[in-house]
Amino acid sequence: MLPPSPAVGMRQWRVTRLDSCATPVLEVVVCPHDGLEAPRERKVSMRIETGRLFTPTAPAAPTALAASLLVLAFTGACSRGTITVPPVTPQPTGVHEVGKFVWYDLLTSEPDSVRRFYTELFGWQFESSEGGGERYTVITRNGTPIAGVVQMDRGEVSKARWLSYLSVADVDSAVDYVRDTGGLVHAEPGELPNRGRYAVVSDPQGAVLAFLRSSGGDPLGRDTPDYPFEPGDWLWTELWTHDIDAAREFYESLAGYDYQTIDLGDGSDYYVMKNGEQLYSGILKLPWPEVEPNWLPYVVVEDLEMTVRRTEALGGRVLVAPQTEEERQMAIIADPSGAVLNVQEWHPELAKRRLDDK
Repeated sequence: MLPPSPAVGMRQWRVTRLDSCATPVLEVVVCPHDGLEAPRERKVSMRIETGRLFTPTAPAAPTALAASLLVLAFTGACSRGTITVPPVTPQPTGVHEVGKFVWYDLLTSEPDSVRRFYTELFGWQFESSEGGGERYTVITRNGTPIAGVVQMDRGEVSKARWLSYLSVADVDSAVDYVRDTGGLVHAEPGELPNRGRYAVVSDPQGAVLAFLRSSGGDPLGRDTPDYPFEPGDWLWTELWTHDIDAAREFYESLAGYDYQTIDLGDGSDYYVMKNGEQLYSGILKLPWPEVEPNWLPYVVVEDLEMTVRRTEALGGRVLVAPQTEEERQMAIIADPSGAVLNVQEWHPELAKRRLDDK
C-alpha cells in the first residue's frame, strides 16, 4: 500500500439534536467536550453540539467539538428488533492488522439519496441488515460488505458523517490509553455479535474514531499484484490535526506505528503511518486553528474529472476540486446528506516514486 496525495481544504459541518427510540437497539451518541451523558436502558436522549468538518474557504467561528457516534450494542423490545451487523470480512481471515482502518459507517437522515448517489458514483450495493429493518443498511461491493449506513429520522440531524474503525490489539487497553492521554471515551468497550469488541473515542486533539478487535480477523490487504485496488475500494484514511508531533506520539503508542515523512514542497510535511513495510494512513497539519481535527476516508475512482462532474449531477457537492497537476489525482466531495470523503485516482507507480524520492 502506498500513500495517496494529501488532501487540501476544509468545509464546515454541523449536527443538531437526536433522540433514540424508547428502548433502543441502535442509537447515536453525542459527545461534547463538557462530558457524555450516560446511556440509560429505557430512554436515551443525547444532545449534539455544533461541530466542524472540512471547508475550502475561510474557517468559520470556533465552536465546541461534537461527535456523532454509533452505539450498536443495545438490545431490547424496540419495535425495530435487534439489529445485526456483518463481520468486517465475509470469510474469517484469522489475521489482525493492528493500525489498519477496517470498517466505515455512514450516519445520515437521507438514506434514499445517498443510496442512489453511491450506487451511481462508485457502483456500491445496499442491503438491509438482518433484523435491522431500515435503520441499518450494509454497503457491499461485488457482494463483499465494506461499510454500513445508519438511518436517522429527518430533522434529527442536519449533516451526515463517516465514522472510521481502527483495528487495535486490545480494545480495553486502547481505551485506557485514550483516557490516560487526555482523550474522550464516548462508547465504552462492548461486544458486537458477528463483528467483535469495539469502542468509540476521540483522540486528545478531538478527532473521532472507533476501535475494533474483529472476531474473525481483518480484511486482507489490497494493492498487491494479485489483488490490486479497484474503483470503489476504500483506499486510505487520513488525519487532519493541529499538533503533528502530539498526534504522532499518540498513535505511535496506540498502534505501534512507524513514520515516513514526505516533503510537500510548500514548507510542510506529510506523515505516513505504517507498520513495517505496510502503509496504513497519513497525518496532515490543519492550516486553520479554528477547524476541529477529523479523520477523512478515501475512495478509489477510475476517472477523477468524471467523478467530480457526476458528484454534482447526483446532488453532491465538490468541496475541494483538484488544484494543480500533482493534486489532480484527488478531490474532496460531500454526498447529498453532507457526509465528506476524498476521491482519488490510484496510480501506484506515481505514489512509489514519491516515496522513493523522500
